[in-house]
Amino acid sequence: MPVGGISAATPGNLLRLHKGYITVNGTSIGARPTGDITIGVNVVKDYPSLSGAIDKVRGTGAVVEASGSIQTSLEEFSYAILSIILGDIGYDSTGSSNKIGGQTVGTVHELADVIITGVNRADGQEVKVTIPYATVMVDSLAGGNSPVQYQVTFETLVDPTTPDTFGMYIEIEK
Repeated sequence: MPVGGISAATPGNLLRLHKGYITVNGTSIGARPTGDITIGVNVVKDYPSLSGAIDKVRGTGAVVEASGSIQTSLEEFSYAILSIILGDIGYDSTGSSNKIGGQTVGTVHELADVIITGVNRADGQEVKVTIPYATVMVDSLAGGNSPVQYQVTFETLVDPTTPDTFGMYIEIEK
């Protein structure tokens, strides 16, 4: 009999993200300082308050909001990576330099195909997390004697042709 929900299958079903790597539209966004990746799923449910019921009534609920995210810290500070991560403030590559920022802002730099790959469960089955359309939020750059680190969060966007379809999926190899 399983104890605390642990069964013979438990060891093979464990998932560690420390070996995962993230690409955006096929471009690697580089090394991470600790290897930490956080996958977030937020679902907001609404149940009406019905007269005569002391609690939520089964079958009356609806999902009214759902969002997903991938969060990690990065260390690599290259033009290719920063033009993806900081694209909202503009970027330009001229003859002698690559420049991030200093551009007219207004349009959000939306990303495609944010994918975590290189992750396997303990049983060797591959796990892949995909956000087909995303926007990115960047925390401050912090450093000193150690390499600069910055935290990024990729947040799901939905396609306007299917606005009620959740904007992230997790694939587990069979």
